Amino acid sequence: MRLNPGLSLVRLTPDAVQIGSGTGSTQLSGCSPEVLAFLDRLHSGIEDGREPEVVRSCGLDPAEARTLVSSLDGFLHRHPAPVGTGPGHAADVLAQDVATALAVDHGPVDSRERAAQIVARRRGAGAQVLGLGRAGAAVARSLAAAGVGRLVLWDCAEVATEDLGTGYLPADLGRVRPVALARRIDDVGLDPVVLPLTSPARPGPGGDVTVLVTRGAADLEAVALARAADHPLLPVVVRDDDVLVGPWCAPGVSGCPLCWDLAAAATDPLRSTRTDALLAAGAGREDLALATAAGALAARQALQWIDTATITDGAMLHLQAASGRVDTLTVPPHRDCGCASGAATPG
Repeated sequence: MRLNPGLSLVRLTPDAVQIGSGTGSTQLSGCSPEVLAFLDRLHSGIEDGREPEVVRSCGLDPAEARTLVSSLDGFLHRHPAPVGTGPGHAADVLAQDVATALAVDHGPVDSRERAAQIVARRRGAGAQVLGLGRAGAAVARSLAAAGVGRLVLWDCAEVATEDLGTGYLPADLGRVRPVALARRIDDVGLDPVVLPLTSPARPGPGGDVTVLVTRGAADLEAVALARAADHPLLPVVVRDDDVLVGPWCAPGVSGCPLCWDLAAAATDPLRSTRTDALLAAGAGREDLALATAAGALAARQALQWIDTATITDGAMLHLQAASGRVDTLTVPPHRDCGCASGAATPG
């Protein structure tokens, strides 16, 4: 067994330690040197079945060890002997990602098996990033650096000076965005397969997940196509002074972009016309810091879907340029939408 490798073990005083540094942390006080030695061994990992031997080597009373282990039940993982060579370079690069995933895992899991599973799922996953301004470039580079194996990049615009800062370099000016970004991803990714698409027609649903970045308003036509194909899609809407990330459109998830639009239309007679006009005008400003933050948060949500196939119903992040504040809004399901039907898991 071992302490959850996603959690830190920190010595507070000579006889007190803290396990974890976040909301799930716990403190142990009045620890003897023998207990501290055993905790150190648990932190580094004790092969399953060798616990009694380690208890003896630490000079700890077996009954006290059993009580300690029982009190740490929610913090312990299985730790079998290593088999084979493991995931290799990708696992080393993604060590912090895996540690975070383990930190939020609940229940007795096999740490090595879970780590290998995360790396393999990301390597086998395919993601589309549609719309490659500053925010879209940040999404794509984050997904590539996090080990996603296949990326489809779409945009038909050329790189302009205002796009620099989240992935593009001055040498990319004038190049079509997907082609330029594919080159930059080669510098940060774990050898992903990258398909740059430059046609005027936006691609339809594809891969395991799509992140769609637009300016001014959400592209409800793309949302409807994703709904019809039972395809998970995360919209990112860049506006003049804020960015909206979400809510998801995905099978089995309620509170979607269409619910948001239906609710707004109830009090805004020009809602449809307004949405179309804002989208056509590209009415948004991609502030560097805000685009970077929004891109990272969107990538984090896409990775959560790839890693665990979980999505929070109706969750929408609101990033505000004026204050840097991020709020979570909840979009309730609309009675005329019916978005909660169906189910899906990533491939």
